[in-house]
Parts: sequence; C-alpha cells; structure tokens
Amino acid sequence: MALTRKLLSAMGIEAEKIEEIITAHTETVNGLKETLDQYKADSVKLTEVTKERDKYKTLAESTDGNGYEDKYNTLKAEYDNFKADVQARETKAKQDSAYTAILKECGIAEKYVGSILKISDVSSIEFAGDGSVKNKQQIADNIKSLYADFIVTETKSGADVAQPPANMTGNSFDSLPLDKKMTYANEHPNDEQVKAWLGK
Repeated sequence: MALTRKLLSAMGIEAEKIEEIITAHTETVNGLKETLDQYKADSVKLTEVTKERDKYKTLAESTDGNGYEDKYNTLKAEYDNFKADVQARETKAKQDSAYTAILKECGIAEKYVGSILKISDVSSIEFAGDGSVKNKQQIADNIKSLYADFIVTETKSGADVAQPPANMTGNSFDSLPLDKKMTYANEHPNDEQVKAWLGK
C-alpha cells in the first residue's frame, strides 16, 4: 500500500505531521533508488573487469606466459578485491533494508527511521536461505528496548512525539539522552554537532 497524504489524513494524523512523514518517506525511497543505481553500475564494471581478467588468463595459457602471467595475476587480485567490495556493499544494503523494515514493523515513527538507521550497527542481521531475517525477533526486541520513546500509536491528534530541545550550545548536545538526541537531530539536521554524531 502506497504511503499517501490521503491515507495518513484518513488515519487522523495532523497535516503538519503528515508533511514530516511524507518528507522522511521520500528521503528513504530516494536513498534506496541511489543504492539500486550503484548496484547497476557495479554490475557493469564487474562484467568489464571479468572480461579483462579472462583475456589475460587466455593469453598467459596460450603463449607460455611471455609476460602476460604477471598482468593476469595483478588483474585477478584487483578483480577479487573489487568483487569482495561489491558483495560487502550488497550485503550492507540488504541489512539496511531489512533493519528499516523491522523498525517500521516495530512502530518507529517514519520521521525517525532514517536517523536511527544511520547510528545502528546492522552487521548482526543474518539471512536464511529464503532471504528472510533469521534473528528477526531478537532484533525487534532490541529495537523496542532501545528506541521505545520513538514508537508511536495512531491517534486523532497524530503521533505523540517529544518536542525538540532548544538549540544546542557547547557540550549540551553530548549530554542529552539518546531519545533527545534523536529528536534534536531530526529537527536540526544541518547542525554541526548533529552531522558529527551521524558521521556526515
């Protein structure tokens, strides 16, 4: 089901909150599109590198080496490294996608999903042969424990979320509890302390 303003309005969410949710949802979708484009580019590059590697392998075998063996070995090492890098990024993207879905299933407010994902370690996510998350319940329980303040229920007055704190000065941001940091980060995405915390 598509996430639309009409749907959110029918759920009794306030207009201001609807715009925040739609904006956060759009950013998430755009991020996934960028990841898909990167996969396509990696696929093309991997195909080209594979052809180049095989060419030097054939030359090395058909000419008793004659200098091509070193080129083949060098290219093979580059190929292996590149392939491993692509596979690592594909796994990370798959884990990000799975974690995002679990965050939403746990009831985390849409506007906080992206920020929580950025500060979360998703490396523990494991997949079964059918692509499902093997340790999904454990991850969900952990999310509900860590981010309980960001789990919202649908009411006529909209999502019940904390008001953002005042602008941070000095080390005040570092002293905030996690839920307040998340709230402030979503309301002040361009703040230098927020960027440093999110690793931007």
